[in-house]
Amino acid sequence: MKKNRWIYATALISTIFFMSSCFFYKTVSIENISETSIEALSKQKQFLTLQEEGSDVIYLLENYTIENGMIIGNLALSTESDHPGNQNSFIRARGKHAKNYLHLFTLTSLEAGPLEIPISSISDVRSHEGNFIASTLATLGVITVAGVVGIVTFLAIACSCPHVATINPDGSTEFQGSLFPGSIFKSLKRKDYLVLNNVENSDEDLITVQVYNELDEIQYIDQIELLAVKHEQNHIGLLDNKNLIAYNIGELPTNAITQIDRNITEVLQFRDEQGYDFDDPAIEENLNSITLSFNTANVNEQALLVIRGQQTELLEQTAELFFQQFGSEFSTWVEKMNDKDPSNYNENAIKQGISLNAFIKQQGEWKYFGNYENVGAMAQRDLAIPIDLSGIKGEVEIKLEAAYGFWSLDMVTLTSDYTLDLNASPLELISAFNQDHEDVKKSLDHLDENHIVQALKGTSTTLKFRVTDDENSTYILSGSGYYNHERTYANAPNYKFLRKMKMTKHSTHQLAQMVRLYEDMHLASNQ
Repeated sequence: MKKNRWIYATALISTIFFMSSCFFYKTVSIENISETSIEALSKQKQFLTLQEEGSDVIYLLENYTIENGMIIGNLALSTESDHPGNQNSFIRARGKHAKNYLHLFTLTSLEAGPLEIPISSISDVRSHEGNFIASTLATLGVITVAGVVGIVTFLAIACSCPHVATINPDGSTEFQGSLFPGSIFKSLKRKDYLVLNNVENSDEDLITVQVYNELDEIQYIDQIELLAVKHEQNHIGLLDNKNLIAYNIGELPTNAITQIDRNITEVLQFRDEQGYDFDDPAIEENLNSITLSFNTANVNEQALLVIRGQQTELLEQTAELFFQQFGSEFSTWVEKMNDKDPSNYNENAIKQGISLNAFIKQQGEWKYFGNYENVGAMAQRDLAIPIDLSGIKGEVEIKLEAAYGFWSLDMVTLTSDYTLDLNASPLELISAFNQDHEDVKKSLDHLDENHIVQALKGTSTTLKFRVTDDENSTYILSGSGYYNHERTYANAPNYKFLRKMKMTKHSTHQLAQMVRLYEDMHLASNQ
């Protein structure tokens, strides 16, 4: 048995050993090697190497696939390793890119060229990890099969916040998305706008909207309006997450490259089902990112960078794991956060990559100019932030960065063809009843502190609005409020873990990678 081994804890993996310093990388060795474990780990690493046991010759594994118990690809001789390969631990300065590698070992003879090798012939699998993930695994107690059951229970958690559907005249429903996602404390209460699609009004010229609670949370809803918005542009969205804006698509990216130099230009040029999820293997301690190039010849100096996208379930899953660490003190923490100044929370969301952050390259340096936030994971939205192109001629470079797997990006455009001058007419609210058939109309008519409360799963409010003139109108539901998660964790607060989260740069980014690893291994082992 090799000493100082780290083992990822699943039914396939048996034990974990601690790391001693945040300035070191530790070698992680997997004992129970399988197609599941290798495939899951390889998704998080940029490079795979293959090496004969006892040999100093290292091969890079290129264009590989892992399936049906085989690894198929091509071996290319690697002239030198950029980090120690045979040490249990080493300082980061000696292996700057060590975390980008997954090392496979075999007793089989190797040579450069095409490769087909059974997974059963892989004798060892090693990677190099920093202190936070190591200590997180240990602190969470994920060291047994029972621990695995605990950590994967949150993998199926759905997106929180009030859900919205329109009810058609025939009784069928059309799911539309959610209201004020991310407003998980009273201090984060805000007004939100949700663009509705495929809305059908009845013969009585009524539109029926239902706002409902699908999760264990308490929703506080202040005001709900349905707006009929007329505009000449093709699309409508939110500027700085606050104001409605109508726009036409302007310049599309001429180049879009991920942090591992993968070209995704075509993926971001169309409004379709194809997108980028910021889930390429992470590099070092940086957030995941893409670099975009735009031609500015036909764009004014005061422009908008518009994205169409959404946040992801991985964000929700990572947040749930974080919430669990407050244990029996979770409700106390929520009450404190309800009264906190939101500026620190929002600043932390930017630093941790919970928001999608935008930078422009000026004089060779990246300058932050804004971020996208709180779009939720239920539906794609159009979000815009202003960008100053003064002094820039020809091509401009823009970088978008986020925590691992937290955002799904469908399309990006740089445009100056937009307007804030919209004809938005509120429709008359005819009725509003909750799930108990109680009239709550007066509580939703005005923006005040008179909230309706949707407590726990199954509570809802059904609203009917009078249509006056629906010609060339886009319907937008406006809602103001916030919500609190309801959790009854039995465990004691894990203060050690929470301190490490606070002290570690991009800790949420690193935690998300661990959550995805467990998700991949858990799902694959159950197929």
